[in-house]
Amino acid sequence: MKPVLLAVALVLVMAACQPPTNGAPESASVSGKNGYDGGFAANFPDAGAPPSGPKVLSGISYNNTLPRPYPVADLAFLTADGSGVDAQGNPARAYLNQRVVINVPTVANQNPCPIPFTASTGVTFCNGFTVVSHGGGSAVIDTGDYYPTLAFCTIPTGGGRFDAITGILHVRVDKAAAPKYVLAPTTCGDLNLGNVYIGNGNAGSSKDIAALNGAWLPGAPVTVSGVVVGVWSTRASFGVVMQDPQGGLNSGVFLSKPSTSNANAVAPFIGDYIKVTAIPSGTDPTTRFLQL
Repeated sequence: MKPVLLAVALVLVMAACQPPTNGAPESASVSGKNGYDGGFAANFPDAGAPPSGPKVLSGISYNNTLPRPYPVADLAFLTADGSGVDAQGNPARAYLNQRVVINVPTVANQNPCPIPFTASTGVTFCNGFTVVSHGGGSAVIDTGDYYPTLAFCTIPTGGGRFDAITGILHVRVDKAAAPKYVLAPTTCGDLNLGNVYIGNGNAGSSKDIAALNGAWLPGAPVTVSGVVVGVWSTRASFGVVMQDPQGGLNSGVFLSKPSTSNANAVAPFIGDYIKVTAIPSGTDPTTRFLQL
């Protein structure tokens, strides 16, 4: 089986990398928008004046259980163009920024590469792979969105078999390709290639995020609480995916602290139950986010 040489790709775009400590996301000095390679974080601005209004992040509780991922048995739900629907007819976009698990056996393939990334050196790497089920459906797995934590696992992509894959459903936006729905693992454990996060806290049953998504108003400060289910971080900025503790439709949102933000906040960890006051931005469900 052919391993993905993700660590090589990162060396070309990141400097001063340090291994995570005690489960913390890797900290690095990076180049590019939001310190990223043009993946899902490219949907969210990292330049210009930060929005006006209150911006606060505080921790409520820690080491909580995560929302149960939405189970996918038919890969047609994860079609890259976002046209998939669940068994009740709900569109895939109703599960954006939420935990999803492919719970049928799949085989990985990286030829052709579904997510090519060209570094500043001009060298192109592959930041993901396609999985195919025995039923013939396929889905794109994005290994670039939460790269720092995936740098420490070897991912079999040339015919490698996965019994299950968990991740966050994102829309990947690249300059050279049409936006595509992707499943982004947040840790090696999401690929069954390392330790799986296990929390024992109970974050309750708040539905702040679903309510926010149902009455989204750009520019008006909001205060919501949610469980952190995904984190990427650099020294200057970070991004967090929050979800209502019990999950459900439209229960996830992306929170961005760009390098231009004046908010006094540090990146939380997966399993933290946090409360944020931030500014909604964007109108389309595929590009909405909260900004600190």
